[in-house]
Amino acid sequence: MAGESWSDELKALTRAAVEDLDVMPRGNDVFFKHIRSGFGIMSFSDLVSGELRMRDAETGMITTFADVDALIAAGWAID
Repeated sequence: MAGESWSDELKALTRAAVEDLDVMPRGNDVFFKHIRSGFGIMSFSDLVSGELRMRDAETGMITTFADVDALIAAGWAID
């Protein structure tokens, strides 16, 4: 991700979505986008319980993040 970063505004929106549950889930899904490519899905249930498990929409691979800072640092933002 050398030099690539989301805007401060989008980082703040992502932080609010994760920490304050300031999202409008579609069903039980909350959608994220990656800085380089692709999309991810996190269940609203996981957000509520504090489990930050991102499922890559293309590969199905699941990555768990310790906190919202790790999620953002990995290139994810709320879609």
